[in-house]
Amino acid sequence: MAASTGTRFGELAGLRWSDVDLEKGTMSVERLFSHGAWADLKTENARRTVPLAATVRDELKARYAELNGNVVRIGRDDRTVFRAPEGGPLDYKNFRDRVWAPLLERTGPDKEHPKRVAVRGTLHMLRHSYATALIQSGENAKTCRRSWAITPWHSQWTSTRTRGRSKSRVLGRPRLGFCCRVVAKR
Repeated sequence: MAASTGTRFGELAGLRWSDVDLEKGTMSVERLFSHGAWADLKTENARRTVPLAATVRDELKARYAELNGNVVRIGRDDRTVFRAPEGGPLDYKNFRDRVWAPLLERTGPDKEHPKRVAVRGTLHMLRHSYATALIQSGENAKTCRRSWAITPWHSQWTSTRTRGRSKSRVLGRPRLGFCCRVVAKR
């Protein structure tokens, strides 16, 4: 979901079911969960509504139906969308060590591809891949900046992009698409 929405890990960890509109296919970024605590977003621009890809929306619908069973929920559902195995919001370090690092290891060499080099990086690189995808699909820099909730210290991004410099220097992590393809095959 991070790759298809451009959201930060803390924003996803803080996402509650009441922030997701499964009918409209959107999610509202209202708060975050970071370092074991709930926090407000850094800027007003970070508070935003993000469209969900149809496949993500369908997956969330199925997850929500499974979570609720035959129970109809009335009122606001403040459970987090992504939960740690023991319940409660996700912790970044645990996620990184238990999920992200093993995922990247799977992109490395194997019997079929002995010369392949493993992808390295943090979950944050998915944010950059999302921005790259927006630019490559024809979105203008202002739209990308709004949907990506870029803070003022990112202001160079817009001016650099509009001057026509290489997208890969500003946004690129081209091996991420390769990472997603490898994981999908396994």
